[in-house]
Amino acid sequence: MILALWSSAAPAAPLVPDPVPLPPKSSPSRHHLLYHDIIVGSMVGVYLLSETTLRPQLAPLACRWCEVPGIDSSVRHALVWGDRDQANTISNYTGIVLPSLVPVGMVFFSGWSDISLADGIDGGLAIVEAALASGLVTQTIKFSIGRQRPYAHYANPPLTPAIDSNDSFFSGHTSYSFSIAVASGTVASARHYELAPAVWAVGLTLAATTGYLRIASDSHYLSDVVVGAAVGSSIGYFMPRWLHDHGRIGTRVVPAPGGIALIGTF
Repeated sequence: MILALWSSAAPAAPLVPDPVPLPPKSSPSRHHLLYHDIIVGSMVGVYLLSETTLRPQLAPLACRWCEVPGIDSSVRHALVWGDRDQANTISNYTGIVLPSLVPVGMVFFSGWSDISLADGIDGGLAIVEAALASGLVTQTIKFSIGRQRPYAHYANPPLTPAIDSNDSFFSGHTSYSFSIAVASGTVASARHYELAPAVWAVGLTLAATTGYLRIASDSHYLSDVVVGAAVGSSIGYFMPRWLHDHGRIGTRVVPAPGGIALIGTF
């Protein structure tokens, strides 16, 4: 998308599309890749701490959001499986294992094959950063909101409070899978890879299936899944464009007929 703002004392000239097109993205340097390796390593460390050492201190043992809106209750009753453990197991594959391998692998090998190994690594790092950012945002909201999970809310007799009974909002599996799907598609489309349509199709299919299975496993409500999908998709779209210049976010002031123009892409 191109934005243009004119400033001049002379009469305004007709809008000239793309007066100075932005240059194409060059192949990433070793310094650039090392910088992003450090980012990824730091994010992995923080996320692992939140899932292990810090989790008992951060996870709420009592629900802060205990009531269930009518639409969440209706959808839960309609979609929950009799074998919730099976739905949960399948969702681990569609929401974590397969997204981490298939769309990421397609982008990595497309970059390596079409341009260079460095471009394949750069594309992979962009997706990993989006996934980790989504995970950290999800953890922060989960621990802050303290929404009771559906399996705990509807348990009869009531369950003993556990460390993961009150972190329903929002769905981490869903936000993770959507962040990877959209980040992979964004990178593949920005690089004009031949596999870009397949990357979008595979990633979004896995992500949508995961959202359904998280409800079917009684782990999350519809609203948890919808918000998780929105957050994951937003992070997946903006992170590669911001940190890796896939899509060339940025602005420049350039000469233009009748004045100057502020142009940018996003």
